[in-house]
Amino acid sequence: MPTSLAPSPRDLGRKLLEAKTAVFTKLRKDVWALGGNANIGIDLDYTMFGNSLVGVIASGTAVIIERQD
Repeated sequence: MPTSLAPSPRDLGRKLLEAKTAVFTKLRKDVWALGGNANIGIDLDYTMFGNSLVGVIASGTAVIIERQD
């Protein structure tokens, strides 16, 4: 019976969602650490390392949004 080392589509989707959630959490923490309250221009890039390791690279610009009356 042939076997595949590649993740199933369901497993890959789950891994991508977990990685995306982790990177957005990190971006939020980084924005707060820089004194900002929002992140604009977010760019996400995904990559696979081998058959099971998913990498997500994110960048954006930390800004301060103020209400103008």
